[in-house]
Amino acid sequence: MQIEIDRPTIPSTFTDPEKHAAAISAPRTVVVFGMPRGGTTMVAGICQRCGIHMGSDLPRNLEDQDFVGKSHDHMINAIKQRDQQFNVWGWKFPRAAAYLSDLQNALRNPMFILVWRDALSVATRGAKNTGDLNKSLSVAHSIQTQNLKFVSQTSAPILHVSYEKAVRHPVKLAEDVQAFTGVTDELDHDDITAFATPGTYK
Repeated sequence: MQIEIDRPTIPSTFTDPEKHAAAISAPRTVVVFGMPRGGTTMVAGICQRCGIHMGSDLPRNLEDQDFVGKSHDHMINAIKQRDQQFNVWGWKFPRAAAYLSDLQNALRNPMFILVWRDALSVATRGAKNTGDLNKSLSVAHSIQTQNLKFVSQTSAPILHVSYEKAVRHPVKLAEDVQAFTGVTDELDHDDITAFATPGTYK
């Protein structure tokens, strides 16, 4: 396991370099997930700017509608179509861990990006709708537990992203995403910084 010393400028960490090296040597699929209102849109936008196809005609939250509320068969067909079109592609859906175990065998060299955000920040935003902070905290904790269970059981490479650090250092995150996924498109630092500014993305 590769764990870097924590510093404010390190927004992400990936583990198991051998798995990572094998994955980026072949066509691959990148999935971004985490928690609703947890920063996955920002990270998905960074993936786009790194050169990863994250879907076409996306809504503002960058969620590919072929992987939101669709049947297992629908998603499998979408995966097959994207595999034919792209060498490296992916999608973003915060609650993807709920179905990734069922899809994993259909994914070509899957690579997962798990976005972590302070649970209280997420729950406070959720409580604006529910009026119950404790309930929102419980939901956030449940989702984080599900995410951790999935990444603990998968054999695929994982990039763990701290939203709080990534939003302060988006260019470094983009560099980390490229190192993790093996894509090499030239980065536009100004575009990345502008996009990652809170309030710019949904």
